[in-house]
Amino acid sequence: MADKDRVPSKTSTDDSLLDFAAPAVVMKVGSLARIFYVNEKLIRGSSDFFNSAMKREWRQGCKRVVDLPDHNCEIFNLYVNWLYSGRLPVQHIEESNLMNNNDKQYHNLFKAYVLGDALLDSDFKDAVVDAIVNEMHIQHQGNVYFFPVRQIRTFLYNSTTSASKLRQLLVQRIARSSNGSELLKEDDDPAFLLDFARAAMHKDKDKETTISATARCAFHEHARGKCVRTRFG
Repeated sequence: MADKDRVPSKTSTDDSLLDFAAPAVVMKVGSLARIFYVNEKLIRGSSDFFNSAMKREWRQGCKRVVDLPDHNCEIFNLYVNWLYSGRLPVQHIEESNLMNNNDKQYHNLFKAYVLGDALLDSDFKDAVVDAIVNEMHIQHQGNVYFFPVRQIRTFLYNSTTSASKLRQLLVQRIARSSNGSELLKEDDDPAFLLDFARAAMHKDKDKETTISATARCAFHEHARGKCVRTRFG
């Protein structure tokens, strides 16, 4: 059938079919142990952490219950939404309260990245990175760009290793901005300040923009040819 003979439809291939008969896994999240029920096949296929946790030899796996007391319910709910839809819900930012809303947006996205790191879900982390790149490149009224504030930068550096792709993105974007050095604070994380200094030294040699680097998946963790953008469309 030629394309001109087709009508638009919301269909997909059989390999994307989700087995809703698969057992649900019970997640107890946060200090109040809020309960989430998640399709086992879906979450095991995305998260290496949960794939291990659901193996028979794990005590938690036998009970089909996983306790996540150190994670935030709101952020975990965002993760589950992404699991089922392949889309990352982000907050609509009102210009009337721009600075506070941007801080909350970055706060949620950086926490989501750290959650993905803990759950060993590289696809989720890559999706979060793309959302952060877009956030960093939104031009607001008055040609203003907003970047993560010191508290959020410090949270990232306290929660990740030196190999973190989000660290690399954060440093490159700020170092290449016209007022990058003005964003720094004396009480910024020392590792961040060192990374920034190194990036600033080489920015005249490396002319690649953050958008261009993102387009070639420089800040992603996936194997070649398995980008989350292709997986979910």
